[in-house]
Amino acid sequence: MTTKIEPVQTFKILIIGDAGVGKSSLMNRLVHGVFNVNYTSTIGVDFKIAIINIGEYKCRLQIWFVKHS
Repeated sequence: MTTKIEPVQTFKILIIGDAGVGKSSLMNRLVHGVFNVNYTSTIGVDFKIAIINIGEYKCRLQIWFVKHS
């Protein structure tokens, strides 16, 4: 029998930067394991959630990225 371990902590991360610097590409690489060089520019604000292991603990990362104008 396998038990599902719920994340023990949620961390909220805010990434702010100019358009075209790679914020969305970085998040897709972290969350989905894919890097796309032809990414459409994000309009405004977006977020993604990633669950990572740190030692024996699972942590939820809530990553917000904002286009700085």
